[in-house]
Amino acid sequence: MEVHAHTHHGKKKWTEYLWEFLMLFLAVFCGFLAENGREHLVEHQREKQYMRSLAEDLKTDIIQSNDLAPQLKNLVARLDSLTVELTHIKKEYPPLIVFKQLSENIGFPDYVYTDRTMQQLKNAGGMRLIRKSNVADSIVQYDARVRRSLGHQEFVNSSNLPRLFDKINSSLNVAALNHLAVSGEMDSINLKKTILLTNDPKEMILLNNQIIYYRLSINIMLVYVRQNKKSAENLLSLIQREYHLK
Repeated sequence: MEVHAHTHHGKKKWTEYLWEFLMLFLAVFCGFLAENGREHLVEHQREKQYMRSLAEDLKTDIIQSNDLAPQLKNLVARLDSLTVELTHIKKEYPPLIVFKQLSENIGFPDYVYTDRTMQQLKNAGGMRLIRKSNVADSIVQYDARVRRSLGHQEFVNSSNLPRLFDKINSSLNVAALNHLAVSGEMDSINLKKTILLTNDPKEMILLNNQIIYYRLSINIMLVYVRQNKKSAENLLSLIQREYHLK
């Protein structure tokens, strides 16, 4: 008869249970730290990508402002000249220079906001990734400033400019005005009679009023463009400094 020996395991000590618990806890905790660190690394990389993209947008806005400012300044000067001529009319008809200036394009170039990154930051929850409060605050302030200027621009496009064009259309023969722009005809009463739909001085005053309102709105736009440029330069400098971008 065979005799089988049975191995008897002694009861574990409480310290062994404690050690096993600590090892399991440390394994779970280290896994948590590793995953949390990986998420933070990914978020920090995304944050820097957003800032790099926003910096490129700001550079585009700055270039655009540099282009627009002299164009708006030139338009304000032209409108100033028009209002001076119309304000000091001493004869029955305004000088021919008034009609020549009105025959030129008196519209203005729109400011187009480069907000591709800004929209991503706001719509995809990207703003929460920006850890630096001074950068986040400056981004919000810049976006608000530009959007105020866009609101004014929309007002000019939808109100001031249409009113001016309506007044020109009701006071002047636009076809004759366009012909003047390319014909180079000399100043004459007959030419002015062809261009003017009425010789009522009141109509010229009303036309001048619309030009003055429009000139004021364009000047405000010029101020906005200059302010937008300064804000963009300040924000770009801040981002480059805080995120070590070139």
